[in-house]
Amino acid sequence: MLRKNQKRIFSKVLITASIVALALTLSISAGGEEGKAKIFGKSYGQWSVEWFKWVEAIPEDENPLFSDGEVDLSIGQDGKVWFLAGSWIGPAERQGTVPADKALFFPIFNIWAYNSPGETYTEEELRAMCEGFVDMVSVLSCTVDGDALPVSSVLRPKSILRFQSPAFALDGILGEVDLVVCDGYWVMLPPLSEGEHEIHFHAEIPEYEIVQDVIYNITVVDEDNGV
Repeated sequence: MLRKNQKRIFSKVLITASIVALALTLSISAGGEEGKAKIFGKSYGQWSVEWFKWVEAIPEDENPLFSDGEVDLSIGQDGKVWFLAGSWIGPAERQGTVPADKALFFPIFNIWAYNSPGETYTEEELRAMCEGFVDMVSVLSCTVDGDALPVSSVLRPKSILRFQSPAFALDGILGEVDLVVCDGYWVMLPPLSEGEHEIHFHAEIPEYEIVQDVIYNITVVDEDNGV
């Protein structure tokens, strides 16, 4: 969670979700997008746009960014891919249920940048804001059932991939925003087996004393069998 002075410093960059790290060897070109290969019909960049639209449309009293403990993971979800979120309330540990046939897509660390009313930053400038901030993040960890996920430059199951999204628009909590771009690290998990699973991600930006730590204790159920 950002402190007030940090919010002023990064007023053009809205930090969402679980913080994760860089200081790694991945790189992206300004305006580019890693992970162009499609999975479930969309690239990682396109899925990140869907994630932002999902989380930004949920009212604060239900929004997963502000949740802890037992949570309804079905809020706003649709289709073969369900989304998970990080935390704006400090460390969080959540418990919830997911159907057996759902892939899980979530940011390990992500930010977005956009023009507030009266501002005229170009897409290239907004991308540079995002990229510069992501480059400062360090101390990366993401595990699924205790197994660490590798950071990768190519699409593969159960790995962390960095990319920038295509430009998109929002119309939700932020109001109508015509130009939004994001940068970050994301994971697409194939559907998990029935039973109990733990997803844990942690990261830090030491220069600004930013630490986030999020645990999901997920029960995967076969709804067709009434489990």
